[in-house]
Amino acid sequence: MLLYNNVPGTVMELFSHIPDSKFLVLLVIVLIFLVFGTFMVALANILIFKPLFLPIVKQVGVDPTHFGIVVIVSVVIGFLPPGRRQPIRRLRNKRH
Repeated sequence: MLLYNNVPGTVMELFSHIPDSKFLVLLVIVLIFLVFGTFMVALANILIFKPLFLPIVKQVGVDPTHFGIVVIVSVVIGFLPPGRRQPIRRLRNKRH
């Protein structure tokens, strides 16, 4: 269905307007995974969106392993309900 409607081509066209900053591209992708992670199951989120974003990430020079880790962490945080995200904020503020 995605290939029939040329979704990968449309996504590549949308991301071509973003400058070639790998941090900006990763930020946009993380935000997409966080938003869709609240509505979709984690596995479906990864299986649908990761093949769409992998060519874009390779084009801007991000290592695919790093991208995979960023995807997993983004999906896990997006999958948590808003009330359960509080411990993550506490861990971030904790100093060692």
